[in-house]
Amino acid sequence: MSSDRRSRTIKNTTLLLSGAVVVFFYILSTASCRRSKTEVGKHDLNLDSAYTMHTTDVNTLISDSGLVQFRMKAKDWYIYDKGASPHWFFPNGIYVERFDTLNHILATITADTAYYMTNEDLFILIGHAHIRNMNNENFHSPRFIWDKRNAIVYSDDTVYIQSPDKILRGTSFSATQDMSRYSIFNHSGDYFVADEDGQTHDSIPVATTTATTLRQ
Repeated sequence: MSSDRRSRTIKNTTLLLSGAVVVFFYILSTASCRRSKTEVGKHDLNLDSAYTMHTTDVNTLISDSGLVQFRMKAKDWYIYDKGASPHWFFPNGIYVERFDTLNHILATITADTAYYMTNEDLFILIGHAHIRNMNNENFHSPRFIWDKRNAIVYSDDTVYIQSPDKILRGTSFSATQDMSRYSIFNHSGDYFVADEDGQTHDSIPVATTTATTLRQ
């Protein structure tokens, strides 16, 4: 082999080795970067902000004490079962019916946004929260708390109660879960007076009182 050919062969071998070394270190550095990103992502994960389930167009039945007593509808249903406060989240509204064993509707509940705190077994209803009982009474508030464990509904916000014969307003409220018996505090309102043909035309204002308990 001539000296010129040997020189070219050595140069080609050197170039191949150099290229292999560059590729090898590139692979190592890339793998190292990938491992670093994975580790950072794993340690920085906030479990409270990571939902484990998302369901759309929900229409489901819910049992309580072994009996099916509720129907729930929602556009979006997120479940967060990690972290210190496991909960469900309904960002685009919720509708709930409560019924008895004969499928008579005892109450309906709607709200713009809702949370269900799974450990405490309670719903937080926010924004145009509306509850209607079987006596055609309507309860409105910016916020209701529905405590399923103790079978009560309450609010520390302003509450409006509308029924065929009265309108009441109060700053605090509590009721049984089916809204058949309730108390309203610091309230005032109007009672409607019906004439002989049963039509209501006038109203009698009710003076502000500390508390009133009504039983249906």
